[in-house]
Amino acid sequence: MHSSKLLWLLPLVFLCACEAGVSEPETRYQPASASNVPEIIQQSTTQDSMREKVIRTADISCHVEDVVTASANIEHAVAAMGGHVEDSRMNNNVVSDKTVPYKPDSLRHVQVCHPSAMLKLRVPSAKLDSVVNILPSVAIYVDGRNLSREDVTLRYLTNEMLNTPAGKVSKVRVNGQEALAMNRYTDEQKEKRVAREIENLDIEHRAAFSSLTVSLSQPEVVRVRVLPETEGLMTTPFYMRCYMASRTGIEIIKGVILVLLSMWPLLLIGLVIFFGLKRMKRRKLQKDFQRQA
Repeated sequence: MHSSKLLWLLPLVFLCACEAGVSEPETRYQPASASNVPEIIQQSTTQDSMREKVIRTADISCHVEDVVTASANIEHAVAAMGGHVEDSRMNNNVVSDKTVPYKPDSLRHVQVCHPSAMLKLRVPSAKLDSVVNILPSVAIYVDGRNLSREDVTLRYLTNEMLNTPAGKVSKVRVNGQEALAMNRYTDEQKEKRVAREIENLDIEHRAAFSSLTVSLSQPEVVRVRVLPETEGLMTTPFYMRCYMASRTGIEIIKGVILVLLSMWPLLLIGLVIFFGLKRMKRRKLQKDFQRQA
């Protein structure tokens, strides 16, 4: 009786043993949910630390002995470190300008000016601190300094994730209006994708090359120059004016003589008429006198 019961239990034990040997943990694919997105971003940033994008800027204002020399030295130093000059401007602000008599034939021109310069430089971010530390050595004193740091890693990663293809899209038959709407939507998405790519390129450039703005100024400079007295040079001397006046009078006399010579027929006719009238008057007087006698 007992042996028959044990025989019935043997198949059951064998089946249990087979199930225990064959069964393995089942692995299923679970798509990333919204709660897993921060974890995914954290893993991506941890695996690739070079994706960190930090934009650094620096503004420095200082006084120097010579604006031209200091600007050239700073530009050469930045170029040697792999940077470049984005904008360089020099101004010579005139404080006062006056011209006074110096000698009878010259003037003294005195000008007080205030030279200044504005440099906008692009420096490799790894060498920005070195350039900032060099500037005080070429300056008399520093008026002010501003350093800023902006982390744009999240914005960069957001653009990359939005530009990453989501996968294959199944084709669906649509009518004409829906096709136009889908094409318009596709064009808008392409424009947004290009805009994000351009923004990421700008972020990469600004993160690789920090912006450095340097304002330079120097003490007021007095410039003195001796200039020729142009009004005196353009004025005719007195003796020359007397000579020219006498010459003008002689020319007038010559002109009158020439006019009279050119009018001699009229003068001759006038003389004939004058003497003729005088003679006729004399004869009339003689006749009157004879009548009275």
